[in-house]
Amino acid sequence: MKKNLSLEPLNWTVRNGSMPIMPGTSTAYAEQLRIVLSGLERAAYNDPQMPIHDSAGKVRALAWYANQLSPAGLLTRQPDLGIQLTPFALAWLESDSPEMLAQIFHRHIRYIGELMTHLVEGPKTISDLTELANANFRRGWKSNDPVRRRVAWLSNLGLAFDAGGLRHGLAESG
Repeated sequence: MKKNLSLEPLNWTVRNGSMPIMPGTSTAYAEQLRIVLSGLERAAYNDPQMPIHDSAGKVRALAWYANQLSPAGLLTRQPDLGIQLTPFALAWLESDSPEMLAQIFHRHIRYIGELMTHLVEGPKTISDLTELANANFRRGWKSNDPVRRRVAWLSNLGLAFDAGGLRHGLAESG
């Protein structure tokens, strides 16, 4: 990991409430993220309108990815350089560690590590986890989608698993 790169969570009040999404199925989120970030790593200037071809065959402007990934601490907008990778994105690309990506998400996004803590207690449904988020962290979520996105990422990273009966559990690596 890069020297002086802290993965300690930011203060809850400055962490983002929204989890990024990637094109394609949630089972390929990390792979798609690696493709996008690796392509940007090699460029000196990344124009926000630059087309990015995703694994599903669709083309999106880089600005779309920046909107998704900047709040997660992976991309930043620089006046003279366009959209650039953050030190966190570079460290994750170098490490290829699912745990590091989860730590980066936890640092920048609310209710990642907290959700994992709930799963330590035993498998839970998405609805259970949404209720816990609303009760314990005053999220005010009216749908299960925010939790579903978080569980999808954790599952794709191998840190959570389908425990059957619509329940999800924390994997040993989580």
